[in-house]
Amino acid sequence: MRRVIIAFLFLMISLFFGLPGEAAASGSLRTTTIRPVLTPTPTNLQAFTAPSACAQHPGAPNCADALAHGLMLFAWSCAGCAPGWSALFVVNGQALAPGDINLAPSKVLALSVRQNQFKSTDCVAIRIYNPASPGQNATSNALCLSQVLAIHAITPRAPGALNGNISAQSSRVNPVLNHGVILNPNYVPGPTGMGSTHDPKVCTAHGGFGGGLACTAGLPSGMLPLIWNCPNCQVDGYHLYRVDSGQHTLMPANGAYSNDATVTLALLDAPSDGFNGKCYAVTAYKGSNESQLSNAYCAGNGSVMATMTLSAAHVLHWNRFRNLRTGGLGYTDPPVDSYDSSLYVGYGFHYWDNPFGDIYGNRVNRTGLYFDLSPLAGRTISKAVLHLVAQSSWHDYGGTGSSLADQTLTDQTPEACVTSVDKATDHWWENNNLASTVSYISPGPYMGPSFDVDVTSAIQSWMGYAAPSNFGFVLRGANENDQYHGNSNSVCLTLLESASLVVTYY
Repeated sequence: MRRVIIAFLFLMISLFFGLPGEAAASGSLRTTTIRPVLTPTPTNLQAFTAPSACAQHPGAPNCADALAHGLMLFAWSCAGCAPGWSALFVVNGQALAPGDINLAPSKVLALSVRQNQFKSTDCVAIRIYNPASPGQNATSNALCLSQVLAIHAITPRAPGALNGNISAQSSRVNPVLNHGVILNPNYVPGPTGMGSTHDPKVCTAHGGFGGGLACTAGLPSGMLPLIWNCPNCQVDGYHLYRVDSGQHTLMPANGAYSNDATVTLALLDAPSDGFNGKCYAVTAYKGSNESQLSNAYCAGNGSVMATMTLSAAHVLHWNRFRNLRTGGLGYTDPPVDSYDSSLYVGYGFHYWDNPFGDIYGNRVNRTGLYFDLSPLAGRTISKAVLHLVAQSSWHDYGGTGSSLADQTLTDQTPEACVTSVDKATDHWWENNNLASTVSYISPGPYMGPSFDVDVTSAIQSWMGYAAPSNFGFVLRGANENDQYHGNSNSVCLTLLESASLVVTYY
């Protein structure tokens, strides 16, 4: 009876689930239990840079040679790792491409694929995954490489420290070595803070006195200065690379940085197509060993300086003439003002000797210059100069008589008589009034025929939001006393051939 019952139960189970190894009949209900595929998790991740570690962790092809050339060896445990599965690096939480790892057949060893692939600030993990179903994956603990890459720079490797096996004595001397670190004698610290500057003082800080001079001369011509930091780096020098569009192109050395670790300045000549969009990074090197790349600096439209020359939008020459006589028949006439667009600056006090009282004909000359700065909107002004070219300068009259011939200017020299540059305070080109000025600079006499007056601070003050109004400049001579009287002529008068504003900006 028991056998009958068992047979009946077996028949009923077979009809309901289907016989083992047979397909269910069409239209029948079949339930299958799928067991989840368990993903093995890598554990105990370690990293090594000394070739001697290869003997302790065999299986990575050409391991010792790879580590001798700056690669890194990673080792981990992985119970149940399937032979068909693969791995990749996860750096600072971001998965790298599968091609960035050289995985050993054991699936518990891997080499980095290129020299200095990782920085000392990176934290690296290993992710095991099923290539047929990448969603099946597991990631190890993250190993931060600061000690692996940098500890050798401050502490020599203790005897017996291979693979973290440090004696108690060495541990007491340097307990930080207990983190499974093998020291890398080939490690070269990497530069940081790659950037640019337009300040010659910063160039001096990075390139010494010669670097400051080079920037002063080169920046206005459109050269690109690159600066970086590498404090206390004991290296032979630096290599500069162009790195935009995925390239890694070594730039020809253009400065002492290539063989002097104290110089962290490169000054690049402008290429024919400009710097816009080009990116640069730098490495340090010692012997045949080279650091990782610094951060990249990408040049934009404002990365290099440019020069713009502006002609005056408004020019006004003011001439004031006054006659006066001394003595019993003395008089002082009212001044007579006249205006034109010439470029006279200075004064001419003409003296006539007369027994009834000496006679003077005094002339004072100012010139106003207004420059439209709208083409420089949004730019940073580095330097601005008034570029003045003297055509003629006079320092005396032809005689001391009252004839027309005696009023002829003589004694020409190249000395220009522009001794003061004021900032105007009103729309003088509209109201013919050059008297409203604010004392700005007193450059003193200049030897012509060509000379520059630095007006950088004025131009900078007229640019930007809520800037004071730009009313231009007024050029004056050293003496404007139109009631002057003395016993000789007094003249210093210049006719300028041209006046322009030369602005260096970025």
